[in-house]
Amino acid sequence: MYLSAWRTCKNDVSYLKSGCTMPSKILKLSISKFRGIEDLVWQPAAGMNLILGGGDTGKTTVLDAINLLFSPATSMTVSETDYWMRDLSQGFSIDCILQLGSEIDINTQSSMAFPWHWNGTDAVLPEADGEAADNVEVYR
Repeated sequence: MYLSAWRTCKNDVSYLKSGCTMPSKILKLSISKFRGIEDLVWQPAAGMNLILGGGDTGKTTVLDAINLLFSPATSMTVSETDYWMRDLSQGFSIDCILQLGSEIDINTQSSMAFPWHWNGTDAVLPEADGEAADNVEVYR
């Protein structure tokens, strides 16, 4: 499987200056022991990202993992085929760091519910004084 980025969108600053709303975006996706993926850490690039690969290499698994995170369904069926090597004792994890778009209500609150900040590679706790240069608030 090959995860690639196709950079066609403008950067975040030009989005805001042009009056457009900023879309929500995944900054980091981690999948562990889910179906055919033993371990995957992916930081999608800005713009359009492509998932390329031959048959049975994990493309649909990545999309299904994202669907599990964002599905509004309150109950989903998980079977033994969703576990790495069908080993239920190890469990699986799907972790995402998400920057919410400018039109999402929770993003406009005066006090964020989850005070994580994006340092370019991961979500980190903010500085003790609460001040940070180029502060991007994210959810984990």
